Amino acid sequence: MTTAEIEKLLQDNPPRRNPPEMSKHEMIQSAVSQPLPMISVEDALTRNFTSADFGSAFPPTSRDNQVITPPGLRPPEVFLGGKWDEKVDIWSFGCLVYEIIAARPLFYHTPNRHFNLDPSEHMLLLMLASLEPFRAAQLSVWPLAFQPRGL
Repeated sequence: MTTAEIEKLLQDNPPRRNPPEMSKHEMIQSAVSQPLPMISVEDALTRNFTSADFGSAFPPTSRDNQVITPPGLRPPEVFLGGKWDEKVDIWSFGCLVYEIIAARPLFYHTPNRHFNLDPSEHMLLLMLASLEPFRAAQLSVWPLAFQPRGL
């Protein structure tokens, strides 16, 4: 897409706000924006594209214990209930790039009946199988990490 085509698309589909709604503790107001179309094969092959996302932005002081990103792109520290920072965006982006290139997810957020694992436990098992160890600080915040059943 050319810059002019992107500008026209955004002009024809402007962002808008939904009416305020009462959440459990306070009033919230969400915004809707139209997603840009997928990149073309030609642009992908020439690496001529830009990716950006503000789908879930949080102030730096309220990042603890927030569930962010779709499960298939979610980094281990979020599954483990620990603190996270901007590095989660790098993890998610890496998973997304893999999915675009391989045409399949890097990790599957599905139950594993063979080992009797729920989707999140299975996801962590797949991450462990990638040969990158979890640090003790990451595991210590996960309530199930040291239960008799384990992971």
